[in-house]
Amino acid sequence: MSLGQSPDMAYSVSLGVGANVASSALVFLLTPILAPFKFVLQQNIARKWATEKFYADEDGEASRVSIIAARKFSTILFIVVGAAIGSGTAFAHAALYDQFDVAACLHASTWVRTFVPGTLHKRLTRQNSKFFLLVQSLVLATKPSSPARYTLGIKLALSCLGTALPLGVDSYVDSYAEYNDGFEDRSRHYFVGLESTILIIVMLLSLSIPRRPDVFRDGAVVDRERTACVLSRLSLSWIVPLIRLCWHKSDLGVEDLPKIDSSTRASTLQDAFASTKYAQKSSQSTSSLPRALFGLNKEILFLQLCLSMLQCFLAFAPHASLFQILRLLERRSEESTTLQVGFFALTLGVSMMVSSWLETWIAYTSANKISIKMHAQVSAAVFDKAMRLDAVSQPGASQQDQGNECNESFNRQPKLSSSSHNAVNLVAVDIQRIRDWAAILHQVFLAPMKLCVACVFVERLLGWQCLVAGLMSMSLLIPLNTICVKNYATAESGLMTSRDRKMTALAEALKGIRQIKFSALEHRWEEQLNKLRDAELDAQQKSFLWDVLSFFLLLLGPVLLSIASLVVYVVIHHDLTASVTFTAISALGSLEAALALIPIMLSQTIGSWISIKRVDSFLRTPERVSATIPANQIRFENATITWPVSAGVENESFSLQDLNASFPLQGLSIIHGRTGSGKSLMLASILGECEILKGKVMVPSPKDNERIYNPSTAAEEWNMESAIAFVAQNPWIEAATIRDNILFGNPLDAERYRKVLYACALPTDLNTFNGGDLAEIGPNGVNLSGGQKARISLARALYSRAGILIMDDIFSAVDVHTARHLFQHALTGELSNRRTIILATHHLKLCLPRLDYLVCLDGGLMKSAGTLAEMHRTGVIDELLQNDRDVNDTLPEPGDPVVSQSLRKMSLVGSTHSGWSPMEQNLDTTYQPRSHSEDELSGNGAKLGTFYEYFQICGGWICWTVLVGCYVVYTGLFLGRNWWLSLWSRDNTQYSAQDQDAHEMYFCLGIYVAISLLTCIVGSLRMYFGAMASLRASRSLFRQLLPVILRARLRWLDTVPIGRLLNLFSTDFAIIDGRLGLGLFATINYSVQCFGLILAGVAVDQSLAVCASALGIAFYWYVRQYLSTARQLKRLESISRSSIQDLFAASLTGLCTIRAYNKGEMCVGRMHKNLDAHTSACRNLALMNGWIEVRLKFLSCLFVTACAMIIASRRDISPSLAGFVIGFTIQISTFMVIWMRMFGNLELDMNSTERVLEYMKTETEEDSGKLPPAAWPTEGRLEICDLHVSYAPELPPVLRGLSFSVDCNQRVGIVGRTGAGKSSLALALFQMLEAQLGHIYIDGIDISQINLRDLRSRMAIIPQNPTLFAGTIRSNLDPFTEHDDSELLFGLQRVQWAVARHEPTVGALSTGSLENHAPVLTSAALDAPIAEGGSNLSQGQKQLLSLARAMISTPKILLMDEATSALDDATDKIIQQSIRSDFPGTTMLVIAHRMETIADFDRILVIDAGRAAEFGTPAELMQNDQGLYRAMVEENSRRGKPHQVSNPSE
Repeated sequence: MSLGQSPDMAYSVSLGVGANVASSALVFLLTPILAPFKFVLQQNIARKWATEKFYADEDGEASRVSIIAARKFSTILFIVVGAAIGSGTAFAHAALYDQFDVAACLHASTWVRTFVPGTLHKRLTRQNSKFFLLVQSLVLATKPSSPARYTLGIKLALSCLGTALPLGVDSYVDSYAEYNDGFEDRSRHYFVGLESTILIIVMLLSLSIPRRPDVFRDGAVVDRERTACVLSRLSLSWIVPLIRLCWHKSDLGVEDLPKIDSSTRASTLQDAFASTKYAQKSSQSTSSLPRALFGLNKEILFLQLCLSMLQCFLAFAPHASLFQILRLLERRSEESTTLQVGFFALTLGVSMMVSSWLETWIAYTSANKISIKMHAQVSAAVFDKAMRLDAVSQPGASQQDQGNECNESFNRQPKLSSSSHNAVNLVAVDIQRIRDWAAILHQVFLAPMKLCVACVFVERLLGWQCLVAGLMSMSLLIPLNTICVKNYATAESGLMTSRDRKMTALAEALKGIRQIKFSALEHRWEEQLNKLRDAELDAQQKSFLWDVLSFFLLLLGPVLLSIASLVVYVVIHHDLTASVTFTAISALGSLEAALALIPIMLSQTIGSWISIKRVDSFLRTPERVSATIPANQIRFENATITWPVSAGVENESFSLQDLNASFPLQGLSIIHGRTGSGKSLMLASILGECEILKGKVMVPSPKDNERIYNPSTAAEEWNMESAIAFVAQNPWIEAATIRDNILFGNPLDAERYRKVLYACALPTDLNTFNGGDLAEIGPNGVNLSGGQKARISLARALYSRAGILIMDDIFSAVDVHTARHLFQHALTGELSNRRTIILATHHLKLCLPRLDYLVCLDGGLMKSAGTLAEMHRTGVIDELLQNDRDVNDTLPEPGDPVVSQSLRKMSLVGSTHSGWSPMEQNLDTTYQPRSHSEDELSGNGAKLGTFYEYFQICGGWICWTVLVGCYVVYTGLFLGRNWWLSLWSRDNTQYSAQDQDAHEMYFCLGIYVAISLLTCIVGSLRMYFGAMASLRASRSLFRQLLPVILRARLRWLDTVPIGRLLNLFSTDFAIIDGRLGLGLFATINYSVQCFGLILAGVAVDQSLAVCASALGIAFYWYVRQYLSTARQLKRLESISRSSIQDLFAASLTGLCTIRAYNKGEMCVGRMHKNLDAHTSACRNLALMNGWIEVRLKFLSCLFVTACAMIIASRRDISPSLAGFVIGFTIQISTFMVIWMRMFGNLELDMNSTERVLEYMKTETEEDSGKLPPAAWPTEGRLEICDLHVSYAPELPPVLRGLSFSVDCNQRVGIVGRTGAGKSSLALALFQMLEAQLGHIYIDGIDISQINLRDLRSRMAIIPQNPTLFAGTIRSNLDPFTEHDDSELLFGLQRVQWAVARHEPTVGALSTGSLENHAPVLTSAALDAPIAEGGSNLSQGQKQLLSLARAMISTPKILLMDEATSALDDATDKIIQQSIRSDFPGTTMLVIAHRMETIADFDRILVIDAGRAAEFGTPAELMQNDQGLYRAMVEENSRRGKPHQVSNPSE
């Protein structure tokens, strides 16, 4: 305005000039941009971007569509336009108000002027800034590379921020300056606002440029964290596409999740771990595992340290803002402070928002960048280590046939190696605890720094005296906290021990459930497991009590802190204002929270340190080092071998000494010997699984392992001479399809595959499966018979490209017909040409016609070894054949009419599925099998009915009334304590002025102390009542579930994987024991507190109800999206976690097989794939948690800001009441986020209860029969009338009208082809299968009318694969101490237990009697330990103990199912003699595959297709020339003894 002009005229002129200049400038600036400039820029960008047709990095490769989408042309165009408009606005601003020549400003000399005075200097600086912003935007528009545009966008955003900040500062200063209210002042602010708005828009657009296009790996998009723009990364918004997907798709799969980036993949993490000094020298290195893990994450830890320093200062900005607000309200009568109060209210909200965002981002970084990666890294390292362990060091290693039942090398193993469950616990429990600790590792930096800042803040607010007094009061609790932490750690350790004992016993019970049912021991096992469960819950209760006491101290701490600080402050300053009171309470709360984190961190660190030590001990376990020497042929030269033992343990195990053998190439070699002679040990030495004490073991070594499994080399030459395949006596079966088990990573050759199936006699079995060879096999072959598992394992070896086949007794699990077929077509057929085959077996006669080399073992020595001609010449063959019993020594002619007819008759087995013939049809590649690893976790939340049932089990309405009452009272006391403070500080009284005032001070203080202490007591009581209710529910659920599982039908138990049941009793009950109850009560607590806080605010000002309603609507909207996604992610996390544990356990079980095939890398690759799937689910779940926290905290910050402004604007509200409301609303952010977390976890954890309740509905066996007579059965007469039995009502019967009768004390042999119904008859006798039609009578009583417990306990069965439990020989023979030692020793004596320990010689056994040559056993033999599942015994030794157990029980009816199949000839003959002599008053039913076993029995029952095809004496059946029994005898080629009995005339 020039002098001489009137203000009105000047105003009008200025307004007109300003409007014209602004309009002209806007048109001038927009015209070149929107017309030619836009065209030129677009053409230039299009030409530049045309060169970017491909993008790829270490994460994956971008598609054409994603490259186009990442260009963001419209965004960059708006950036350029915005920068141009901003520059023009600045010029207009300067032209209007700074009175300088615009043209001069555009001249180059103007921009380089060094000295420009006053306001003109500021304006010129702004013009330079705006000009350079425009230049930056133009450069950004011409960049063709996405990463380059991303980097320039960040620089442009920083430039905009640097330009906008001075504008904001000037605007804030000008608002308090004393200017006239003329046009110039107002319009200047309008221009400043416009410039700031444009700068903010350009900055946000610049930050919205993506870093790169979406990249893809294996057809799936890679996680978008490294793709997203800055805004998306800061707000954690790149998960939005997944949220939308989950909203519309309720059955999300792991394949629907984005692939993880390269830095997070398990293979990358394992390589990084392997490069550390710790991993390279893990057994000798002094480097520790924690140091290695910290070294691998040092960059992100340093970033967290820096961010934590910033966050700990920002965390106290809301307290400072609250103090300023209350101080201004206290001085409201002195001056007008509405604008200042509004400014600090806005500062309060913004500081809370920034602090909350930073805290969430740090927590997200800890989870995704450290915790989850550490879990995958350590899990991969542990699995890789497990694949390289020694046989004994490998947890749960099962050694077969090692020669001594009390082998010291198995009894002195380290605790870690004693059970495979302990090894799996490393992954399931210990690594999980390490992960949980790593997730809160940032608190190690944050807590001490917050403590320091809090102390400084409190000292500046209250004074150092108050701070010291508060800290001293807190220090009084340190000894109590220390005691609690120590005792809690002890209780937790005891809890883990009790839990391990329970799970070990449960695992044994579930694995041996058939034996338990056959012996009617369900009630005994139930009692034992309930005792272990009670011990576990007692330990849990003890842990809860110490936890409750710690919680009480946690509540008492801030009370003592606030009381001591406020009392000292009042005494010193003689007043208590609202600003000091509520700011102090808020700050002291932060101080106390920082102090409270220290014991929590200590507790977590103690638990994780124990787990780290366990993992470290495992990683330092000695590895397997193969001592074999590479050679062209398998040879033993003066070798002494033994099973490996743990480091530091004296080797006293069984050994084979002075071995000298040379196995011929491309020939069939047999290792022969009695039970426990060391056959499996010799095979293991060839595989490199044993220690070589002296001499040499030479084995061909694969020259190129990659070539063996390379599909491109299969066409050139299938068999690789140096490759090895292994068939274990106890076959290892993967949880995969039958086809995948056979192929085992090799390419599919349809013709060879069909030949293998036929050679292994699998086509008939495959007809019984849905999908044929694509049927899914459960873990450990849960849905396969023993013979099927053996033949699938053999098929795997035959199909492999191995030139050397190592086989351990493949015939013991199959009948004679199948054994003959396997020998003719598998061992000596086309598939075995040009292969070296080494077989350990008792079945010498079967293999003799094609035998090339024979090794005989006896008593730890090699008795003889040589070619077949050499063995004939030395008489070894004749000596072995004298005592051998086996299948035919000469194969019948193919045209033999008797054999052909018998085979046709025996093939009449019914099939539930027909039409699948791999020999005639093309292989199916479209059938989709159902995976046995599918988890029942629902993608939806737990049903409302589940909550109701859980409430009822906890104690019903009375219990919950008390609990909810405690929570309501606690919230009321919590609010009342601060309400009392508001009343106390309302009048700002000078207490020391009069005695009455001092008395009032002590009265107010006493009320405050009483309310505070009562709050602590009620708060602790609610936790105690909640914990006890949770334990009550957990105890009740276990006691209801256990009998259901133990008494479930056998069909159900066979179809449900044991791993799923173990997961139910371990993981699910661990959640129900602790986390579920605490989570439920925490959800109730925070629900009541959130409602109470909002209610308190609304009670003060009803207008806050509008803000609360808006908050509730927005909260509901976001939480609904969160829960719909989090449920599915949690389900996927659980499924992927189970797959990791299943693969870990399965790989440990089949470690020898995996290493024999050189498939360790393949299993490691599978583990990496499973870990990547688990990491993907965990990362997205952590991202989802961060996403919801950012938004909920943002909403709560808006709510706090609105509340502060509304409360501060009302003059009728006192400062103390304002402090009461604002102080509480500040906490609502924390409470809302915690409530959301607790409710989400509660809803997912309640799935554990839902699963338990569903399993409790499992159908159990009918047990409503009557009690039989006390001595029943007295005679042992058996009668079966028209029996029809099926495995399920919807399946066809397996027994079809079976009828026969057995007189008392008769011995009946039961024969028939595989699948004829022999085992089904055994199950029907024990009522495992209920008769659909017909009856079974024992001594004239229908067994269906008898109580199952009495029925099964008065019979006995000896299965082919007996089950032994961990303990001693005594505990297995007499689990309930019903017999004395003499009876037990007599049973062992009768089964030649001492003979199995190699004390007598074969010659003595073959020529003498039992009494003369069996060594005398002492009671010490009964105390010999039995490992879990009898893993320290050979198969034959297990059968001997099972037979001894039956002899001791002296049942009236005994059923034997090929009970001596794993015994050598000499021992079997002696055992058969014992059976005949020791069971004179017992009716015996013997299922046999070998005719000589039953040749002298009273009766023979031939079962075919579920019917009694023949029944009579052996002599009668031999008279029928067309009979099945005679056909089998003829096929067996053993006419000697059976035929003599049947036809004595001959």
